[in-house]
Amino acid sequence: MVNRIIKLFLTILIFAVCSKKEEEPQVLEVVNISNTPGRSEHPAIAADSRGYFYVVWDDQTPDGKTAVYITQRPPGGNWTTPNYIINPQRMMRQPDIAVDKENTIHVVGQYTNPQGWFEIFYTKKPLGGDWSELEIIGMYGMACHPKIAVDNNGDVHIVWQELVGYWPVIYAKRTKDGSWSSPIEISKNMGEDNSVWEHRIAVDQSNDVHVIITQDVNYGSYPVLLLEYTTNSQGGTWIEPIVLCRDSLLDIGSSAQIVTIDNQNIYVIWAMRGDIFYTYKLSNSQWQIPARVCSTTAISGGPHIVAIGGTLQLIWTELPNMIPTIIYSKMESKNNWKKLQEWIFNSGTIYGAAGIAVSSSTIGIIIYGRPEDEPDNDEIYFGEIPIN
Repeated sequence: MVNRIIKLFLTILIFAVCSKKEEEPQVLEVVNISNTPGRSEHPAIAADSRGYFYVVWDDQTPDGKTAVYITQRPPGGNWTTPNYIINPQRMMRQPDIAVDKENTIHVVGQYTNPQGWFEIFYTKKPLGGDWSELEIIGMYGMACHPKIAVDNNGDVHIVWQELVGYWPVIYAKRTKDGSWSSPIEISKNMGEDNSVWEHRIAVDQSNDVHVIITQDVNYGSYPVLLLEYTTNSQGGTWIEPIVLCRDSLLDIGSSAQIVTIDNQNIYVIWAMRGDIFYTYKLSNSQWQIPARVCSTTAISGGPHIVAIGGTLQLIWTELPNMIPTIIYSKMESKNNWKKLQEWIFNSGTIYGAAGIAVSSSTIGIIIYGRPEDEPDNDEIYFGEIPIN
């Protein structure tokens, strides 16, 4: 393992080819979809097979409670007035959302129980139905940051973190009939000196689960950031996490992303050293040496990736002249990314992309920002890019 880490570290500066399309940035029309006086935070986005977009986030209700809000938009239609999923009796925040092939919406988030401990809530809404009663799951009473994926069987897979002196990543599965598995720790060999910063989850066509974890560890006298991968694809048992990248300059402020194509073709993308990097593992092969998507003079971060018909579509945020710009590219072939367009924004003070989803013809982007002259009013914006 040590030799493999050293090899990755020494060869990480190998470049991928990225052909640049030299055009002036276009203006991305964005609309404020949260539009509340408080701080709208932790947004997540999903789309269903009909082309509906759904966005969730947390914000305060008029009576001061923290709730999970949702809004939706049909193809060619308008966004609904935001409303909370369930009238909160206690604090509910940090939502994530997924939609299954039957167009059932699944939402998880952090829930504060009557004793003041943090647990994970789950609820779902079938097409044309109502939200189900909250189901609560957790281990030690300090759960946070759940992420969700739904497989082809309609089974729900959740990962989250719990404080136990350190922050391990926990996994649980809910079958379609409503049975929960016992939560287990999948970030193995952690200790009190280690901290997990981020985690993401994906499922493939075989219903296997893939998880990436970003954590820091003490390596000698200085901390080092690791990007790790684990899966239950080998007979349902979670493997020992594999180090995909080791570097002190991994960007923990912009999450690594994971996506699967077909059966166990896995791609991981992340920000590091001011650029965007990626690696991949094809079915029955080894992980490839990390490479840059593009090398630019601007600071790049916040990558988000989706697979459309077997083709990877990627956006990230750059700051040329400190003006946030969305870069849109796709992978035309292995190690060959084509830069398609640059987009600047039409509204307010924009921080950058916070999520991505795909409908039948467009890529929907949720964006952090705030209206002009309102420094304490974070909002969620939405914009669309035509699929290229």
